[in-house]
Amino acid sequence: MDLILEKELVLTAQSSKTNVAIPFSVQEDYQALRIEFEYGPKVVEDPEMKRTLLEMCAQKYMEESERPGKIEIDKYKNIVNLITVSLDYEDHYLGCAHRQDPVQVHRITPDGSSPGFFDCNIEQGEYRIVLNVHSITGKEVTCRVKVYGEGGTESDRISAI
Repeated sequence: MDLILEKELVLTAQSSKTNVAIPFSVQEDYQALRIEFEYGPKVVEDPEMKRTLLEMCAQKYMEESERPGKIEIDKYKNIVNLITVSLDYEDHYLGCAHRQDPVQVHRITPDGSSPGFFDCNIEQGEYRIVLNVHSITGKEVTCRVKVYGEGGTESDRISAI
């Protein structure tokens, strides 16, 4: 397995509702592409931040007469950050993984890609992972992306030794 890309990014609330492109080049043909993606924190744990966010939502989405005087944060489920991942090759969309999990592994192959991704050959060329930043509700979120090529010429030579 050849490491093709390793990237770490820190995203803030200003990144919400944006797409962050991470371009990378594949230098040889592979049997599969493996994408490892993780981000954190997933849940906003700070009670004061949670209260502030809930109050902002109440002001934005509730009529003034319906807003509670003091928000009881324990009544509400977790407030979470949400980032999903998609993949492009040259000018072709190869699919996406709109999952809630903060740790994900996806494989793209000609005969059985992870759900959400098209089955396709992994050829030399320009690829792009796109982080779909749905919501950053905390101060910041750290994202890590690794891309591996599986079964390429270099891998075949190593396994043959």
